Amino acid sequence: MIYGGTKYNVQLGKVRREILGLVKELSKARKTVVMPAKRVDQIAAELKIRFPEQEFDDEHIVAIVIASKCRVVCTYDKGAMKYLRDPDVFRPYAGVKRPSIYSGAKSHSKLCCDKHVVDVCRA
Repeated sequence: MIYGGTKYNVQLGKVRREILGLVKELSKARKTVVMPAKRVDQIAAELKIRFPEQEFDDEHIVAIVIASKCRVVCTYDKGAMKYLRDPDVFRPYAGVKRPSIYSGAKSHSKLCCDKHVVDVCRA
């Protein structure tokens, strides 16, 4: 699990206790990577300038993808998917590709494999 940035951390603090427990367990098992907030926040601000639409309220998620070069995003959020699927969002960032989206479908199980583990997670 890759996360980070001011907005994500604030939202994480508001979620149900079960989610926080899961993040804590993943962290204990060294299965989390926290991206530097300064970098994620900077990219999120750039994205809000490029895409000022009010419905684009998940700029921090896209920024995490860009900062980490993440290849798979787990979400059910249709609003976020619109931007995560748009290659123009990622084009200005060298080496960053549009991620695949995992939303629980059985066909998505192929996304959970070593070929999708990015360098930031291998450290």
